[in-house]
Amino acid sequence: MPLDYRAGTAWPPAGMRKIYTLHDEYAAWYSGEQDRLMKVYGGGTLALPAVRTYPSQYRGGAVGAIARFWWGRPITPTQGTTKIHVPAAADISALSADLLYSEPQSYALPESAPARASGRLDSIIDRSELGARLLESAEMSSFAGGCYLVAFVDQTIADVPLVAVYGHDVAVPEWRHGRLVAVTFWRQLTDSGERDGEVYRHLERHEVIGGAGFVFHGLYRGGADKLGMRVDLSKRPETAAFVGMVEPESGAVATGSTRLDVAYVPNVRPHRTIAGCPLGRSDYSSILPQFDALDETWSSWMRDLRLAKARIVVPASYIQSGGPGKGGYFDAEQEVFTSVNMMGRDDQGMQLSQVQFAIRVDEHERTAAALWRAITRGSGLSQDAFGEEADGPAATAKEIGARGSRTRDTRARKIMYAKPAIAHIVSVLCELDAVHFGGDGMPRGSMPINVEWPAELPDLESVARTVQLFDAASAVSLRTKIGMAHPRWGTSEIDAEIAEIDGDRSRSAPPPLPDPFARLD
Repeated sequence: MPLDYRAGTAWPPAGMRKIYTLHDEYAAWYSGEQDRLMKVYGGGTLALPAVRTYPSQYRGGAVGAIARFWWGRPITPTQGTTKIHVPAAADISALSADLLYSEPQSYALPESAPARASGRLDSIIDRSELGARLLESAEMSSFAGGCYLVAFVDQTIADVPLVAVYGHDVAVPEWRHGRLVAVTFWRQLTDSGERDGEVYRHLERHEVIGGAGFVFHGLYRGGADKLGMRVDLSKRPETAAFVGMVEPESGAVATGSTRLDVAYVPNVRPHRTIAGCPLGRSDYSSILPQFDALDETWSSWMRDLRLAKARIVVPASYIQSGGPGKGGYFDAEQEVFTSVNMMGRDDQGMQLSQVQFAIRVDEHERTAAALWRAITRGSGLSQDAFGEEADGPAATAKEIGARGSRTRDTRARKIMYAKPAIAHIVSVLCELDAVHFGGDGMPRGSMPINVEWPAELPDLESVARTVQLFDAASAVSLRTKIGMAHPRWGTSEIDAEIAEIDGDRSRSAPPPLPDPFARLD
């Protein structure tokens, strides 16, 4: 149905406020900006530090737990810069994206597609920069729990359909049996309207009506927490371009596709914080306290470094006056003190003392390492996911394989959720290409495109040890050994490698020994 919000509608909608709040919290950790972290947890900002406690810090339940985060502790103006953030959250999201999209996927067209459609599909994938958009979506899904892929056409900037990535914080989705059936995206325009306090919002609703896709555009003028009245799109320069495109009464634009031009990509499910929520779950959902503790540990370590700087404590009588209103100073390089005011009856008043605290390197390092292990485990990654070797003796091939199994399982799980969404959006791209650009795409309403991920390459060290064990037992052929080392190679590539190995052996083989009985003839 078209946009039909009433003037008094609260905005954001009440049902989305908890989702938006979670998104803001996760986004603060992903960004790593100290101001955002302190603002989310009530600790003020670097510019406006909080110098008092908050009632929420003494409450029980989730509210009190969040308020008691280290980043939420009230700070004084001199303490604000001593907090240090470790970008563990951003590292996890970046690795999650690399696990899924570091290598391109393969796309198989349905049998009903024209013969020339395969080449056109490759052109659409390449020129729409779909691979880059998928990497962006994977990072966003990792911290937010999911994202929306939107196919659109803009002939002024590209001659193929394009893909945009939207987050939870700008979407109001509608679900049916766990499937996305419609979604309204919104953006807040500049709030400098005709009167102070006015806020303009552009709403964009995507849905399928009668087997055809539509996008409805609406401009609303309201307040900070109210959507307000719908006004003409020409009221704002940001939406004026839609005036000639939309149907005047409803504000609708036909997409040209039989499918919804939006696909939701969940990170993983189910949602742990909101029961029954069809949105995906963030990789951060259970490890926020560990993020907070890691930052506290690292900041404490740096505090030890600052406190451990050598300082000399001198009696007040050693301080030389700089003159009226200029304070005093102590010259540590001065060799002879010609005039000092004696204090006390003994020499204690004349003592210089050195203060230098110990740096607790081992304690901090072991604490940070334990927290990092908890973070990687809680995010579904193996301990060596970032290429860091575990402490202790050298591991066997079986142990190495077991370490990476958690990362492989997480990758497979995320692929299972992402695969239908990507197949859907690529199918929409082909339909839009056929309608708007005359491409040899799929027939409207045909079966969706199939998407396949490249097989994950095994750990080279583990494979080498396994091949070595089989070879020592004379239980494997050269062809099988090459196939184990290069699982993506075909028969022709393996044959070529065997020929190369045989050639190397013949060139490096020693010359044959002379026959000692040759002269007896």
